[in-house]
Amino acid sequence: WIVAGVMLPMVLIGVVGGAFLARQSLRPIRQLVHTVRAIKSGAMDARVAVRPANDELNELGTLFNGMLDRIEALVQGMRDALDNVAHDLRTPVARIRGAAEIALRSDGRPEGYREALADCVAESDQLLQMLNTMMDISEAETGTLKLQLEVVDVPALLVDTIDLYRYVAENKGIALSLAKPTPIWLTADRNRLRQVIANLLDNAIK
Repeated sequence: WIVAGVMLPMVLIGVVGGAFLARQSLRPIRQLVHTVRAIKSGAMDARVAVRPANDELNELGTLFNGMLDRIEALVQGMRDALDNVAHDLRTPVARIRGAAEIALRSDGRPEGYREALADCVAESDQLLQMLNTMMDISEAETGTLKLQLEVVDVPALLVDTIDLYRYVAENKGIALSLAKPTPIWLTADRNRLRQVIANLLDNAIK
């Protein structure tokens, strides 16, 4: 009876204490499950409550919240990009439609059709360039832009870009010249860097 009287309370205390500790230990997991269910139901701003404790479960919650923030930023970036595309594509699409309508209403001269097709091709090229630029901007803002890094000779890149725009500038009475600096080598994406310089030159000439 003495042994039973001692062991029975100890067993009860052990079971209750073990259940309590297990429940406390699994609380972050339950919060994680609750957050996933909330996100599945449409609450994209739901996050896991992070405790001040420094353990693996708390680190899991922190990483999970960081992943959700990253996903939310990507989704928002996609929405903004789609809004910009929808807004900026109206003008070139309207121009293409206008050129096609003018060609249909013409008197059937091949020259008129040829001009309309040339206008459509030019507007289509501008449309594609606009789409590519918007996608690059969206990828850059969301941090998903992939760069092809290599060692770039900056003065040589400047010379090539200036030669590309020299005739455009001369047609507008603008002289382009380069005070060639000392050799500068930069680890960068050559095509992206050329695009930056070309955009600056194009805006300056305009």
